[in-house]
Amino acid sequence: MELFSTNKLFKEEKYEEILALWQNDESRNRMTDWDKWYVLLSLNKQKRYQETLDAYKLLRAKRNESTETELWRRIEDTVCRALYYAHVKTFDFRQGDSSKLFKQVDYILAHSSDSSYSVKGKAALFVVNAAEEGKLAVENASELIIRYLDAVNPSTLGREEFEYIDQQGNRRAKAPDREIWYAARAKALLKLQRYGECMACCDEALRELRGFHYSNDSWLRYRKAKCLLALGKPDDAKRCISEAQARGAHHWCLSQVLFEIERNGGEHQAALALGAECALADPSHEMRVSFYEDFADYLEQSGLTHEAALHRRLVILIRQENNWGLKQKHLGWTNLDDVSAMDKAEILKTLKPLWKEWRSAAKSYLTGVVIRVLPEGGSGFIQDEQGGQYYFNAKDYTHGKQKPIVDQRVRFTLVDKLDRKKNEVKKNAVDISII
Repeated sequence: MELFSTNKLFKEEKYEEILALWQNDESRNRMTDWDKWYVLLSLNKQKRYQETLDAYKLLRAKRNESTETELWRRIEDTVCRALYYAHVKTFDFRQGDSSKLFKQVDYILAHSSDSSYSVKGKAALFVVNAAEEGKLAVENASELIIRYLDAVNPSTLGREEFEYIDQQGNRRAKAPDREIWYAARAKALLKLQRYGECMACCDEALRELRGFHYSNDSWLRYRKAKCLLALGKPDDAKRCISEAQARGAHHWCLSQVLFEIERNGGEHQAALALGAECALADPSHEMRVSFYEDFADYLEQSGLTHEAALHRRLVILIRQENNWGLKQKHLGWTNLDDVSAMDKAEILKTLKPLWKEWRSAAKSYLTGVVIRVLPEGGSGFIQDEQGGQYYFNAKDYTHGKQKPIVDQRVRFTLVDKLDRKKNEVKKNAVDISII
């Protein structure tokens, strides 16, 4: 068999012919290590990953000490790819013992290169994702996440979104591995209170990544703000949150950070407004159960005993609804007769007008006229009484059924938003109501 004939067969996608040579004792004994590498590649191409691993055992047992370093690197990358798809990616977490998974991934990390063909990054991110989802029985998931992320150089990870078709036939896009690496590392570092490293990670990600999936840029700014707040730099933290909001981020977590800043700074009216903003963000109140506990404590400290009781009742009802159980502190809360008998719907019916009142009280409103509505009716411009003109989106009308019409008199407030075409932060009209 001539040297590198398998190379030609592989390029022609004649994988079965290569494997036939491997299965024949006479031709297999005359194969070079390069030929055997093409055998492994052919098995992988046919997704016969376990057979790749079995063939590697034979190859390794008869390895020629003179095998080129570059060739052996390619062989190990090929074998690690087979190990990833045969055992790591298909790992059954229901078995409870993750030690085998760690052993397999650690092998991949130790024997894979940093080439584009390597699955080193995929294997590390598989463990990271499992740890984030609570699938691994480990004491400190964040420490584990950092250990596996630090085993990978982020510059070797892909920068492009991965598109796929879900089970319903819809086209979906998954964030690039490089973006996932930065996002997971920043999140874990924040949990570990390694604030300096977390901020450096966020800054590097914002500088190095070209674009972001699912507003990860806003989450990076949020985590940097949390670090700054923990380090006693509230003004810098507020600027980070403002940058995220100017770029279109509206998540309740951003309002929560601003609430903490104003609460700690003794700005009662602003703290109330931001707490209300947080509560009104969306109907997913169970996601904010910890915030409602903090908000209730603040309300009680501010002398708003009845309002605090309403929030604590909401916390108890949410925990019971989700079978989370009640802790000792929940059982020790003082009950008010007119609150303790209320169900969740009654509590929310009482709280929502209160939240809206608190939110509005801290805002400065302007009045003006809609001077232009863009062709599709989804946006336009408002001019205030002093002649200032502001872009608006119809989604920011306070009632969904209201539509913008030229010459319509409106009441509105202003926020900073990024003009992506000009890359400038400008004042936009929001919270718009017809007068």
